[in-house]
Amino acid sequence: MTLSARLLELERLDQEADRYEKELRGLDVAGALAQVQAEQDEVAARVKKLKQLQERLRQGEEDVRELERKTLALDQKLYGGMVTSPTQLAALEIEIAGVRSDKDRLETELLELLDEVGLLEAGCAQQLARVEQAQQDLKSREHEVGERLEVIRENLLGLRRTRGDLVASLPDHTVALYTKLRAAKGSAVAAVESGACGGCNMGLPDHKLRALSKEELDRCPNCGRILAPKP
Repeated sequence: MTLSARLLELERLDQEADRYEKELRGLDVAGALAQVQAEQDEVAARVKKLKQLQERLRQGEEDVRELERKTLALDQKLYGGMVTSPTQLAALEIEIAGVRSDKDRLETELLELLDEVGLLEAGCAQQLARVEQAQQDLKSREHEVGERLEVIRENLLGLRRTRGDLVASLPDHTVALYTKLRAAKGSAVAAVESGACGGCNMGLPDHKLRALSKEELDRCPNCGRILAPKP
């Protein structure tokens, strides 16, 4: 195998390793876990608000019962013959009207509160269902990710061993050039196909094409990548 062919194989190994490394980064379940936690926090906030509204509703209902008792007592006083003075009767009627007005206002507020509680209960139920589904999905994903991680790590280990053997067969200055080009351009070696550089697609002069079969390295005059015949 010529020097350029070995470098092309090294490029292939490194690109395959890069794909595995990228997949590894994408397999991180931290994002999914954070999303589930955010949903749980939102559910907790909604439940807290729901409990506060339910307490307000309970207290409001107690206040309505108290106003009903007060209205009954005032009615008994008004119609029971206990008050005979016209002034006192007028004042009593005004007080009864005020109590009934307070009761009507409170009952209206309670109806609105009931609607709000109902909507919030429905929202909580829906979000709880989403959280449960997200937790199940996360558990399933963690299992799938674990299995895939094992496969990727085994493949990467094999690639690195093969790469190490290949690098050991190359001159140090050649490995240094390869490393420098790959860091600068993303790929260091370009396969030549149909007379053009596979890195930049520029057509190559005849003397460059003739040099491909030789052991010496040659580079693309346009992009600077190392040229290698396509396998």
